[in-house]
Amino acid sequence: MNFLKKLFGKLGQTDTAPVVESEVPIKKEQERTAYFELVGLLSQDNERAIQGMVYALDDPAKFIEQYQKMFAEWFSVEITVEEIKAYPLWELFSYVLYDEGYLTMNDWKAEAEDFIYFVEEIVNKYDEKLEHSQITNKEEMAPEVFEQLKAALPQGFTLINIDIDSDSYQLTVVPTAKVEMLKAAAAKVNGKIDCY
Repeated sequence: MNFLKKLFGKLGQTDTAPVVESEVPIKKEQERTAYFELVGLLSQDNERAIQGMVYALDDPAKFIEQYQKMFAEWFSVEITVEEIKAYPLWELFSYVLYDEGYLTMNDWKAEAEDFIYFVEEIVNKYDEKLEHSQITNKEEMAPEVFEQLKAALPQGFTLINIDIDSDSYQLTVVPTAKVEMLKAAAAKVNGKIDCY
């Protein structure tokens, strides 16, 4: 019994050991939560998209398996687990949304018709339609065409860009009521969302 007293002090002692807190696990959990919130808000809680984000965070091999077809279309060589681990999570998040049809990925030089087509596909997921009469100049390039797209959106929707620090645009459409929640969640992962 003496050895227990030496290890743990006197029985019934009320002093507690100092608590050492680490912000790293808390920050990681906040980041995970923010990514799940972002995916849920942008994909209408699409289960496959949420599962894809789980894989992006926890299991790169399963991420590759789930998005194998998309990667095969984009890259001439097979992508590896190590490459997925090296990708910024913000980009993997955008791949998840793209593959589920909730995000466009267009080069800045893309023609207006490309942006219009993909944005219309996203709007249709909300059982809404673009007002094509608001798109008067299909010759404009990005970002000028975005003003026309914005005008063509159904009332209560906002055109946004997921900024991945590249020369391409990752556009999507969300109910305006979700914009502030999206911005707050993006800030938790140091992501940038531009609204048009």
